[in-house]
Amino acid sequence: MSSSSDNCSLMGSLPFLKLFRCFRISIHPAKLALALMAIFILCVVGWIMDFVCPDSSKVYMTAPGAGQVVMSELDYYAVTASDKLRDFEQQREVFAKDYRDLLKVSLKHPGNFPNLSDKDIDDLLDKGKAVETITRHYDKSYPDSLALLDELYLKQKEGIQKSYNTLIEKDDSDAVALRTKLSGELAQLELVNNQVFEYLTCGPAMDVDQKFEPWLGILLADGQDEVAISDALMLAHANKIADLAQPKGVFSSFLKFKLDRMHRIASALALLDFTAAKNAIVEIFAGSAYMLRMHTVMTYILMLAGLVVWAVFGGAICRITALQITRDEQVGAMHALKFSSSRLINFIGAPLWAFAVIFAFGVVIWLLGWLVVIPSAGAVLAGLVFWITLIAGAVIALFSIGTAMSLNIMFPSVAVEGFDSFDALSRSLNYIYSKPWHLLGYSLISGIYGAICYLFIRMFAFVLLLTTYYFFAASANHGQASNIAATGRLSAMWAKPAYSNLQPAINWNALCGAETFGAVCIWFWVALVALSVLAFAVSFFYSVNTVIYILLRQKVDGVDLEAVYLEHRVEELVAQGLPDEVLTMKTDPVD
Repeated sequence: MSSSSDNCSLMGSLPFLKLFRCFRISIHPAKLALALMAIFILCVVGWIMDFVCPDSSKVYMTAPGAGQVVMSELDYYAVTASDKLRDFEQQREVFAKDYRDLLKVSLKHPGNFPNLSDKDIDDLLDKGKAVETITRHYDKSYPDSLALLDELYLKQKEGIQKSYNTLIEKDDSDAVALRTKLSGELAQLELVNNQVFEYLTCGPAMDVDQKFEPWLGILLADGQDEVAISDALMLAHANKIADLAQPKGVFSSFLKFKLDRMHRIASALALLDFTAAKNAIVEIFAGSAYMLRMHTVMTYILMLAGLVVWAVFGGAICRITALQITRDEQVGAMHALKFSSSRLINFIGAPLWAFAVIFAFGVVIWLLGWLVVIPSAGAVLAGLVFWITLIAGAVIALFSIGTAMSLNIMFPSVAVEGFDSFDALSRSLNYIYSKPWHLLGYSLISGIYGAICYLFIRMFAFVLLLTTYYFFAASANHGQASNIAATGRLSAMWAKPAYSNLQPAINWNALCGAETFGAVCIWFWVALVALSVLAFAVSFFYSVNTVIYILLRQKVDGVDLEAVYLEHRVEELVAQGLPDEVLTMKTDPVD
């Protein structure tokens, strides 16, 4: 009892300690469910837009070279110095030309397309049919290559095992050394077989001159079938180039880019490496600038969809947090969704009011700029009224900076107070400009704490998946995958998770029909675990910003930390047996 009293006393004297409750309240099942639903809806919207978007508007990859990491043009834009971005549209043409040259080399290789003349190749490239031609030929040829690979592997394995078995009963030092050598050869053969299989199906493009020959030397001990396997590897290389040359979806590319930078920010903050965190944040802004510059219409559509989705689901998370922090009351997802849906215009309107003010004063400056065009007297008039443009610019600066700093507390202001959109905007701006250092301090504390919590949740998910993988594999890997003799069945159906990648890509070519169905089911559950980590990050973001709003409100307006807007239906009050005079009272924020 005394411990609880001490905690309350400490919270009262140091209210910012409420920020450290955000980990526990962020793992609330209702919040995680809301975050998962929001992520799913946004992904569906984005994937649909990727599907209908023409290739000419998609994201190119930079051309791969020896020892070079393949990156998208989005990554290239974000990490390239600003003076190199002036002619970025021309750089996209360079990307396209690089791939045209690489595709031309692939089409000219005699082992890939021996019957194509130079004119045929140029026609395919001019008509944009090169990628389709390579992909179609690869899809037709790779099953035979896999069958040949398995045949060669089993033949080699059988020969090594036969030699090994003849030495089992011999105990002299030469026999022991030879058995050790044969065991090493068998392990190396299995490794090479897996590497060749992965390259034939889904591995990354690489410098073929440096990689293929060692593989062939180990895999083809008798020198037979070298041409067939070499041609298959070259065709697989061509298919990977074709895949890279095919532009990728804008939403998928930006989502991958943003998640990567967010993970970098969390890792940097947890290590107090503020320089690395700053660089990642700058790259996120650069990536957003790329989206606005290169894919303007799609970006505005995604922004509008995101505003609506987060107003509903983010607002619901804020509402649950508000009741948890102020009244220690637990509400469900549906109750919170009803609240946020009924105030959807208020949630959406708060940031839109700010943008409307910025736009309106921008129009004022734009209109005054036309005075200069008037012959003779225009320059004089423009000079006389220039002070008006400065005032308009000051208002724009005030709202731009304030909105950027207060966007994160606009939703909480509606969720906590029940404000309309204009009141939410004015209250948020007031708090930001009244207590900027408090906001900075709260944000820094919550950012470092949130990064540590995120990394812990990610580690928990990684350990969960890895232990499940190893214990499951101990029995499931006794069966071999259908399409690759050297790989266990589970290893083919479920790629081993890594901390940096909780859900590595599955090599579907290693699976038959039944295995494919099982792999899809495993993929779904693993994806749910991986997405739960992202859902936690979303839940923490809205939860901690709700707490920050409540703390700022207490500092600026002196409002008690337990004050929150409540709505009760009459039938609920009747059910509680309250007197008639209470039932007729107007419901106001509780102080």
